[in-house]
Amino acid sequence: MAYFATKESTLVGSTAQTFNLQAVMGGYGAQSIVYMNDSADKTHKLTLDNGSVLTVKAGKQRVLTGTNSVVLLTIGGDAGSVGDYRLAASSELEPPLIEV
Repeated sequence: MAYFATKESTLVGSTAQTFNLQAVMGGYGAQSIVYMNDSADKTHKLTLDNGSVLTVKAGKQRVLTGTNSVVLLTIGGDAGSVGDYRLAASSELEPPLIEV
């Protein structure tokens, strides 16, 4: 059985949003994550619980699979990460879909 988590929100500069994916996915971490940066001109920063830091350019999406059960995902936290985003996470390797 697959477990899913979704989130749509807006980033405010220098304010991080941290999500405990395991808490909302039945005790499972995320094996797949799809992140859509809906900002027109700002790059967003993603920090995985293993310390990896990724960026997602404006208007682009980032798909992560085989992420070794990400429990905590932090979005933003830097002055440049502002604007709208959409996030979908799955406990399975098959990435979830985000409608455009």
